[in-house]
Amino acid sequence: MNAELAPSANAPTPGDERIRVLIVEDDPVVRRLLRLRLHKAGLAVLSVASGEEAVALTREDPQPIHLVITDGVMPGMDGFDVARYFARTEPPIRVVLVSGYLNHFVSRTDMPANITAFFGKPFSTNELVAKILDLVGMTAS
Repeated sequence: MNAELAPSANAPTPGDERIRVLIVEDDPVVRRLLRLRLHKAGLAVLSVASGEEAVALTREDPQPIHLVITDGVMPGMDGFDVARYFARTEPPIRVVLVSGYLNHFVSRTDMPANITAFFGKPFSTNELVAKILDLVGMTAS
């Protein structure tokens, strides 16, 4: 597993109570763009390339994750699988799903309750960041 922490002197330190967001995205370009934009907005950002890496990260890292942003379609665990996993954590973690196949996900009847927002690809990073900041109770910096 190779979790990427957004580079910065502002990376979380022990006792830091900043909001931690986990990006689960198999496209490295999208993952990097999201990581940089969310970090710039003042969030502590972790990113991984698969649902399996997200599960491993949360089992290895005792620090809480406050919100997960996941791609809908990925090899192995898809976005719904990721959301189901984080629905079973204590406390359950909210999930934002992004996908180029949004209609496929929105029409499903087995919607995990912790999916709090959907964004279709391509999406405006400004709108996504604004929604995420709203979900975690922050304002744009």
